[in-house]
Amino acid sequence: MTDIFDRIEIRKIGTNFLSEIEKYSEFDHFWGCTFNTTPSFIQEKLLPHFKKIDLIIGLTGTEAHQALANHINSVNTATEILEDDKLRELVDRIKDEDCVLRYTKDQMIHTKLYVFTSSMSDEYRAYVGSMNLSDQALRQNREMLICDHGLKSDKLFQTIYQPMMEDLWQDSTTYLDAKMVRSFQSAPDIESKRKVVTTELIGKLLPQTEEKADENGEMHRAVIGPEISLPVKEIIETKQVLKKPVNPHLEQDRKDNLNVINALYDPKGHPQTVKTLSDEKYSTQLVHVLFHEVDPDNSNVVILQSPQKRFPKPIYIYDKDGGTLTKANAYDSEYRVAAVGPVPPKDKIQMIEEIVKFYGEVKQRDESKATFSFLMYVLESANIWRIRELVWKMGSKARLGDIPVVCALVGQGGTGKTTLLEIAEGLTSGNHNNIIQAGDDEFWIKESAKKEARSGKRITGDPKSNSFQVNNNNLWGLADTYMQTDGPVTPMLIDDPIPTFITSSKGEQALKKYTNTCSGNPHPVLLVALNSQNKNVNFSVNAQTNRRAYLISQENQFKDRNKEQLKFTNYIQKDLTPDLFQYLTQQIDAYLQQVEEENNIDEFNKIDKDFLYPVKKIFKELLISQDLLDPYMEQYLDAENYNFKDDAGCRNWRALLSDKGVIEKITFSKEDDRPLAFVPRDAFPGNSSNKINQYFDYIPPKMNICATRQDAGLYIDIKNMCKWLDDERLLKLYEDDQGITKRKERKEYFDDFAENFASAVVQAQEKQREEKRKNSFLYKLTHRE
Repeated sequence: MTDIFDRIEIRKIGTNFLSEIEKYSEFDHFWGCTFNTTPSFIQEKLLPHFKKIDLIIGLTGTEAHQALANHINSVNTATEILEDDKLRELVDRIKDEDCVLRYTKDQMIHTKLYVFTSSMSDEYRAYVGSMNLSDQALRQNREMLICDHGLKSDKLFQTIYQPMMEDLWQDSTTYLDAKMVRSFQSAPDIESKRKVVTTELIGKLLPQTEEKADENGEMHRAVIGPEISLPVKEIIETKQVLKKPVNPHLEQDRKDNLNVINALYDPKGHPQTVKTLSDEKYSTQLVHVLFHEVDPDNSNVVILQSPQKRFPKPIYIYDKDGGTLTKANAYDSEYRVAAVGPVPPKDKIQMIEEIVKFYGEVKQRDESKATFSFLMYVLESANIWRIRELVWKMGSKARLGDIPVVCALVGQGGTGKTTLLEIAEGLTSGNHNNIIQAGDDEFWIKESAKKEARSGKRITGDPKSNSFQVNNNNLWGLADTYMQTDGPVTPMLIDDPIPTFITSSKGEQALKKYTNTCSGNPHPVLLVALNSQNKNVNFSVNAQTNRRAYLISQENQFKDRNKEQLKFTNYIQKDLTPDLFQYLTQQIDAYLQQVEEENNIDEFNKIDKDFLYPVKKIFKELLISQDLLDPYMEQYLDAENYNFKDDAGCRNWRALLSDKGVIEKITFSKEDDRPLAFVPRDAFPGNSSNKINQYFDYIPPKMNICATRQDAGLYIDIKNMCKWLDDERLLKLYEDDQGITKRKERKEYFDDFAENFASAVVQAQEKQREEKRKNSFLYKLTHRE
């Protein structure tokens, strides 16, 4: 909320700056200086109301080395804006010279000044105070603005506002203007486009040359100083900071930034005068370093992409100090905005039920429960770190292993795993380019080739390997970098790694590290869709992996991938937005904070028992408040979560009891009115005690299906087994064996006969009554012709 005070009339005039913009719609020119804003804010909140916008954006760091870092990073950020289709309106307005964005040169400007003027009058309104042009400032923070208004010819405007606006304008430089947009859009390829941005923005840090006439009138090329002249001390300090050791996975980023600075400045911190961006080779090398690429002139090129470039875009970042969720176009973007989560539209909420029903109805066997649990994990994924922290503080550290930070969809090809991953992508980012394909070339690059490329050497031999271990190591290297980066809470998504991705030694080491430690800092989770088998290797899981990773099966094929099903899938994927994810994340965070602050043991025990309880609780409350809760969703919200071990056990037992050879070996009996089946040892695959133990372990103890394991075989409670398998096949076999089926058939025959006989008797009696009525004296008297 922003308190706005009118200094001329000495009164409070409102709490919403956007309302001020709408109220005074006669003003068509917005001039502003803000410390923090986003391109989306400018496009959505300012462009619709003003014909002309001039905006200065301040530097975002206070440390000495941040100014130079901001200038370097501005190249990537500007390129993102120019390439983002969602910001097309903003780019078009800049191209039409209706909007100019500038940023401060060498000093941090913390000023927040906004001036409305009109091309049709001399009036103005000026607002100065603490409020940035951001959603967080408008909706969450407590801010203040002082408003002055009058005529531009007034002494107040002439002596204070006009000089202040001119000084700030002089202390800033062009960030995005019509010239850059036109040059960028007319460039033939991506490299040329990047050169345009690099030349415009990095060129401001280098000396320029221009033609000047001497006293005799002869023209000479003279060198003039850079537009942005940073202190030598700051350049040297920045180099020292970048040379300090960091996380090995982020080392390449630091090296690249240091290479950029070395290309721009000499060892003493002075701008290079012998190199200019008009030098084709120099500018090309600079572009490749700025965008974290190896020089393509190397015939054995290996793209050493920075791990951060693979982070999700857009990305949600949790500010633990401020307790707020923020959103940025990319992790290294200068622009971050508060992710305010209002109640989502009803159609966005109902999509969850539509997806669950889809996976229940169109699969050969209902997989709605597995789908529901996966979606709940996705919607809670930004809060997993917080739940783990709560269990660490209020419960047992040993329980951390039961709150997984990796969730894997496991199944055969064509079972909808990738579709579910794409749905997760839409729910958590709204972007459809975030899924990492495990088969991409970069994940098959040998470590030796990477070392050669980093050192600038020509790579010897084939840089790629077909080793599964290399692929696993590279994927886990990327995942490990992201998951140990403090702040991001948008899940990373990986599609189609090899079946041993999470069960390899590298995978098991990573899972053990993630689940056994709790840093207390916000961190993301990993979502994976992997095939359960390929031609070389199959998926198998041990008890520890099943505990540390949330495994969800998608083994059943679709009944018929007809056009309507494909249409529904495309509709769901296209229409998904992160509105629900954003809302639930903030509501769950508030709930968890309340549980901790109040030391609410009852609620904590529910969380400790079921790590998905928070999202199911908040989602159920949302459904109730929107009058959307129905019995279908309620059954899943109140049920236990999907369990991979139970599901795998069900599938294996179903397969076993469908085998004709096994059926012939089963014997049936009855004990205390309970029908029993004895499955002998030689009926199990492999005919070994290990196999008996395996199938016994599949059975959940709470179902009271099999009390003890025996070497000779297993005694099965038939009714409880059928209930667990959701399959009456074994009961039918028992009834056939015990003659119950024939007795039932005879009983049904006699029941049908008795029912038909009784019906015939009733019909005959009715016919007799009707004939008797027609023969009566009264009937004949009243029906004479």
